[in-house]
Amino acid sequence: GQLQYQNQAAVYAHGVEIFYKLRSNHGLNLTSSIAFNRSHDSWEASLSNSPGWIAKLRLAQPAWQDKLTLAAELNVLAPRSVVWHDEKRELATQTQMNLVLSSNRLLPGVDLQLRLVNVLDAKLTYPASTDTGVATLPADGRQWQLGCRYGF
Repeated sequence: GQLQYQNQAAVYAHGVEIFYKLRSNHGLNLTSSIAFNRSHDSWEASLSNSPGWIAKLRLAQPAWQDKLTLAAELNVLAPRSVVWHDEKRELATQTQMNLVLSSNRLLPGVDLQLRLVNVLDAKLTYPASTDTGVATLPADGRQWQLGCRYGF
């Protein structure tokens, strides 16, 4: 009566990523990428819950004597499908926007980061297993994250 997860046979992924980075004379940084992927198992069956592409865009601007950086991030995940109890369900394209305030060396060896994840509170979902009572699981909504890194 207990649910147990086990590794499956080998999974293979092949893809390519295109990356572009631009930095203006005023410190404005634009970073963008798109990755295309095809994932399949050892029997050549496509993995339905693996996105065919993922796109990212990040715009960052130094502030306050270059000790702080303000950034906006946009992440887009391609549509996916999930097979749940022999029924195929489609998951739409999912978009998430984040805002980031980070410090670089505000104090000696200390970097801080404050992130507002999923700013627009998008209703994001993840494919679930056929062993669960639902086909998809909800992702976290809007949330604050605080990070600290110390280097010596």
